[in-house]
Amino acid sequence: MSSEWEEIQRPTVARIIWATMIAALLVSAPDLPKRAFFWWPDWAAMTLFFWIINRPQSVGPFAAFCMGLGVDLLTNSLAGSHSLAYVLSAFMLARSQSRISSLNVGGQSLAALMALL
Repeated sequence: MSSEWEEIQRPTVARIIWATMIAALLVSAPDLPKRAFFWWPDWAAMTLFFWIINRPQSVGPFAAFCMGLGVDLLTNSLAGSHSLAYVLSAFMLARSQSRISSLNVGGQSLAALMALL
């Protein structure tokens, strides 16, 4: 019975994951003044890290590459610069996902911060 429920739920979860990633890309896109840009968080990376920590079987390096390429295209930055950073960060988080998911919210936030640096 539970396997039927998981099969029904799987496409919905995938839609939610991709919808949040697209929303994060759109929020990352506005052209901000330099003073505001420093304080504007990297929504695409934070959304990607959230899904890597919580659903590692659904989000991986390919999703990180796509998100990075999307950020590169939307912000007119060098193609591949965000992609490389996101893929390396995703790999680090995916490798230590079991340890990170057992931490509290503060510890997970510190892990995501270290991945961003």
